[in-house]
Amino acid sequence: AFVREVQPVVDRYCVSCHDSRHGASSPPALQADQQLTDWSSQLAGRWVGGGRFTESYFQLQRYVRRPGIEGDRRMFTPLDYHFNTTELGQLLAKGHHGVTLDAEAWDRLATWVDLNAPFHGTWGEIPQFCEDPAGAIKLAEVNSRAMALRRRHVPMGPHPDYDAIPETPAYNTTPVIPVEPVRPRDFIGSADPHSTNDWPFDAKTAVARQHAASVAGQITRTLDLGEGVTLDLVRIPGGTFAMGSTEGPLDEAPRAWVEVAPFWMARFETSNRQFRRFLPEHESRTEDRHGYQFGRLGYDLDQPEQPVVRVSWDQAVGFCAWLTSRTGLQVALSTEAQWEWACRAGTDTPFWFGALDADYSRAANLGDQRLAEFAADTALDNYTAARPMVNPNRYDDWIPRDDRFDDGGFVTVAAGSYEPNPWGLHDLHGNVWEWTRSTFAAYPYAGDDGRNDPEATGPRVVRGGSWYDRPKRCTSSYRLGYPRWQRVYNVGFRIIARDSEAVPGTSLSKLDRQPGSF
Repeated sequence: AFVREVQPVVDRYCVSCHDSRHGASSPPALQADQQLTDWSSQLAGRWVGGGRFTESYFQLQRYVRRPGIEGDRRMFTPLDYHFNTTELGQLLAKGHHGVTLDAEAWDRLATWVDLNAPFHGTWGEIPQFCEDPAGAIKLAEVNSRAMALRRRHVPMGPHPDYDAIPETPAYNTTPVIPVEPVRPRDFIGSADPHSTNDWPFDAKTAVARQHAASVAGQITRTLDLGEGVTLDLVRIPGGTFAMGSTEGPLDEAPRAWVEVAPFWMARFETSNRQFRRFLPEHESRTEDRHGYQFGRLGYDLDQPEQPVVRVSWDQAVGFCAWLTSRTGLQVALSTEAQWEWACRAGTDTPFWFGALDADYSRAANLGDQRLAEFAADTALDNYTAARPMVNPNRYDDWIPRDDRFDDGGFVTVAAGSYEPNPWGLHDLHGNVWEWTRSTFAAYPYAGDDGRNDPEATGPRVVRGGSWYDRPKRCTSSYRLGYPRWQRVYNVGFRIIARDSEAVPGTSLSKLDRQPGSF
């Protein structure tokens, strides 16, 4: 139950700041003593006796992700709804304002999410049963019958009363006051690039540099994937830039002065159509609706021109190896440095198109006004139609979003729906996160320290943010990491290629076969 298992963690690590007594400017209140009194819902499948939980629970569950009541009934991919895919888990992993959880706290939060983030831990704690004598009798009858069936049909082991609340060791709820860490000094061992190099530069200069780096006069090329499917590349010039950020999370610091050689990069994120030339059976599947679906599928992520998602790093590397064999080009995932250099296109701002508060509606599919479409009435026209609610309350419309802009995209959108950066690259901010070749290693970035080795251990970095993420999580420097085998609902990839070519069909050296060898 939230009150027994999760609230003690919140009391220890969060309430010292997340306390309504700090005033209107304080972050969302997470203290345990605020019961909701105004809960209501328009969602199909709502229960009239619902809403018997705390403000703390309501606020915290907004930052996790879980299946809908009638979501995809197929087997989930491993870790599809794991704590590491939630904004709450990612925020805490980054050391949110100096918060460092103990192992027990991590376990409690991850288990809560694994159990679908409930408030009530047992049937007997739901007010319908614990406050209503008739309901309590009914529950006792059901439990008795369930116990009898378990004794008869479970071949071995104990037959516990699933509604019993076990005794557990007390958890220390003494508040831990976090200490904001000191940001490391920039450019350790090197000069400030702004004083020694021609970076940053404007869009006109970016285009000129791209043309100067052309190959045989060309800054684009097209790869044939077979059966009429193609993949467009654009030329990315070389250069030197300050990698990282002075404003973002601490894992983006300290900045380093990084040099990048010219390369080719896919104009778009790899689409479902393109990926299925390599793995025909792949499905990016759907994003669950809230409330009952009444036979309709969730929100489609599987159309041919949408970017592929639920694809692991290993599968993305496999696609690169397949494309190398097919085309003769040496194809790979980008390093973190290559990705950030290409995304910035000469800029030192959070987005290639401007500051963190810039209007992104023409340039990126981020977590904007369209996320309100999750608050939908799915019972229209005798359960045959669905549309977003008009003026939903906070209990139906709860996903964090940026309400300043409407970028026109809800879930993933087809390649080319938004303006490219000066080098002709689309969707580097938003739409889907993109796998990189690099492991999630500490900064300052160093390309020769083993982090880009394909055989290195540890999580692999994803970049760029997605349709589900607010702008601060979609900047040129923001980074997350996932295990190389994990297939994440909003993570895809794009490829890069080197200049030199192999001969299609010939054997490649071990070095050339390894994505990451250039």
